Amino acid sequence: MYDRTAKFCLIVLSCLLISSCSLRWSYNLLDWLVAWEVDEYVSLDRQQKKQLHKSVDRFQQWHRQTQLPLYAEFLEQLESQLLVQKADSDTLMQSFNQAANLWQDSLVEFTVFAPRLFRELSNKQIAELIKNTSFETEAAAEKHMGRSEEQARDKKRQHMNKRLKKWLGKLNSEQKQLIEHWSLALNGNQKLMVQARQEWQTQFNQALNSGGSKENFEQQVQTLLVYPEHLWSDEYRHSVEHNRQLTMQLFSDINHSLNRRQKHKLKKSLRGYIGDFKYLAND
Repeated sequence: MYDRTAKFCLIVLSCLLISSCSLRWSYNLLDWLVAWEVDEYVSLDRQQKKQLHKSVDRFQQWHRQTQLPLYAEFLEQLESQLLVQKADSDTLMQSFNQAANLWQDSLVEFTVFAPRLFRELSNKQIAELIKNTSFETEAAAEKHMGRSEEQARDKKRQHMNKRLKKWLGKLNSEQKQLIEHWSLALNGNQKLMVQARQEWQTQFNQALNSGGSKENFEQQVQTLLVYPEHLWSDEYRHSVEHNRQLTMQLFSDINHSLNRRQKHKLKKSLRGYIGDFKYLAND
């Protein structure tokens, strides 16, 4: 479930994966999208659904007024870094951390309602929620552990090629070679990732079934939904950080290799999202 928590509250930040024209549509349907996602896990009664919609509406009002202008400002800074300053990997890492902080701020605000909603679930609803999240965890484990290390690298390479083509257009041979070298240098951490997810599921199940105090429960839920990395092993955390640094170096190398056509496409894409964020902030 923690994979989808971010999707619930930050449809807008998924703009890196969807077309600009659908961003405004998705954002304005946030309450409906959240309700649809929640329904994938647990069947809420009428009163619970009503409370969920109210919570999402409050979040969206806060997010629209305070966060969207920050997203536009962030992308304007990123545009300058990429197209004017030719950012190095350290600068891009700083930008990544800035984006991660914005993401986390919204997660914290969005999940304020989660402890109350969970505590109001019946035993039947809790059982349903645990069953559905456990199934998702098991399916993810089967998918990742069913891949060889070579298959996992191929998957990451294909995903990176697709993501960069979306922003830059057709990649040249030099850029494809950079992606190839990046994928070969990545740490293979499928087993560690699966272990982290399984530990999250164990903690989530225990939290839902516990009879602890309100304060302890709220702290547990916030850790699970906002700070799942707190449950990671040191080995997994170091592996993720290693791969992240390699990825920032890749982005820096790709950035320095852009031709005129790719720069134009990148600028046009960034400008589109900046315009969308400003439009939605004032809508």
